[in-house]
Amino acid sequence: ACSFHGSNVPILNRQNITWKFWPHCDQKPERKDMQAVQDLMKITPHGCRDGDLILMEGSAKLFNETFVHKRESADHEEAPPPEIKTDLFLFSEKGVKWFELEGREMTKVDMEPGDLFSRTLARCTTPDPLRLRPKTSCLICLHDTEKVRHREYLEAGEECSDNLLATIHWPHTNIRPASESPMRDSKGCPKNEDEPL
Repeated sequence: ACSFHGSNVPILNRQNITWKFWPHCDQKPERKDMQAVQDLMKITPHGCRDGDLILMEGSAKLFNETFVHKRESADHEEAPPPEIKTDLFLFSEKGVKWFELEGREMTKVDMEPGDLFSRTLARCTTPDPLRLRPKTSCLICLHDTEKVRHREYLEAGEECSDNLLATIHWPHTNIRPASESPMRDSKGCPKNEDEPL
């Protein structure tokens, strides 16, 4: 199964952005072997002023070894409540350091349209607020394996696709069809589109 993110259009000239790095994998440690694979493919060029894209090359090969010892998921303002056992693990600074001690390095990359990275711990930073290009685009997709799929989630994903509803990018869990309209001044946003542009 495979699912895709929606689009993100950054606003130019913003000076008030605060953003916290959150290295993570979209799979809980209890699942053995890599069962959820995330890819990123660039649609537009990505250069030095488009925000940093930093990859930890070879990190996927250490996936099982990473969780041999119990690790606590790091705290982050974007993290789901702990009672929701989702396929998500947030790495602490100590957790990232472990990869470095195993000989893996964070590497800054520039990407061109069609370039793809897969199965790699990655982080990014916000782009230059004065960047003239209004947006940089990429396609992020998540694949899973047969053994983690359940019919109820596949059916929920199909419902979202057939009815143009928003949902999470996981194809195999935590799927919640979202039909709520975006709000502006406590009212439905008049610029909301029900179909892709």
